[in-house]
Amino acid sequence: MARFKNKKKRLSFLLVLLFFLYLQRKLKIQLYGTRKRA
Repeated sequence: MARFKNKKKRLSFLLVLLFFLYLQRKLKIQLYGTRKRA
């Protein structure tokens, strides 16, 4: 049971990490786009 819980925790952590990376990428693209326009 504890093992399964740990796995789930790790999975959620990975998901959060991926989400953060995705957001960073999106923000970077947005900044680049605004810079290009200006």
